Amino acid sequence: MSNKKEKLVREFNSRAAFDKRDPDPKKNYGIHGCDLWFAVKGKKGAAVFMMNSGWFLPETIREYHKKGQNLFVFENKFAKDGLSVMYPMSVDIGIHSKKNIFYGEIVKAHGKKSCNFTGGKCFYDGSAISSEKFMNILISEGSEKMWAALEKYYHDAFYRDKRHIGLGEMIGALMPKKNDRL
Repeated sequence: MSNKKEKLVREFNSRAAFDKRDPDPKKNYGIHGCDLWFAVKGKKGAAVFMMNSGWFLPETIREYHKKGQNLFVFENKFAKDGLSVMYPMSVDIGIHSKKNIFYGEIVKAHGKKSCNFTGGKCFYDGSAISSEKFMNILISEGSEKMWAALEKYYHDAFYRDKRHIGLGEMIGALMPKKNDRL
């Protein structure tokens, strides 16, 4: 049952970069680049693509340059070469739903009384790995194609014949059943 006629609203928002370093470890929140959100909202919820721009505060960049350090290359013990480079990167693609359409519901209010994307209770499922597809579309084909892909993602989640298969459903399918023998 497809409902391609539902009017979707496109929203773009950002969270400012910050420098919240403090000598007191309990107050030290570090530095972070500007985050960007692309959302399509409809009557059932929203599909949201989130990315980190890699853009830091100018004063933070200047400080690192004065020290002869490159803010965009830093030590990372998990990276193969021991270094990481900061650049725009995809963070998440997800569905924020007003009703539970997922196996193993994840109720989320984003630290507030209600979700910014649903305007109330929120059932959420998303993927960092799947978000790379949206980043690649944005870079190689432009924003209009990325918005179209996000609208399709919304319709696939809310209007296809089968329920949206989220991470909880995939995990549930792999788990042994009560009467299964190991």
